[in-house]
Amino acid sequence: MPLLGKDHLARGSGDVQLFNKVAYTGANFSVQYTTYRLLFTDFGPWCASVVAQKLGLDTSAALLDTPIGEARPLQAYLLLCGIALYSAKVNIMCNM
Repeated sequence: MPLLGKDHLARGSGDVQLFNKVAYTGANFSVQYTTYRLLFTDFGPWCASVVAQKLGLDTSAALLDTPIGEARPLQAYLLLCGIALYSAKVNIMCNM
């Protein structure tokens, strides 16, 4: 475990720095929140339809009326679980 007890953001070149941990944790929580909104709320289909319209794609062909978490709940929960496990790996293992 080359990063054990080292700063993950500095690629293990120094000891854990509080600022880097706070910055990384804040960024990770924002990724988790955005992923949750895209998967489980009406913001996701709205965002997808706007992007599809900008790209000139057919918006009716791509499940744009239902949040993906309702259409494919297993995939949505696996993605959120992967994000949470990666965050735990970096925030816990690198602070030992």
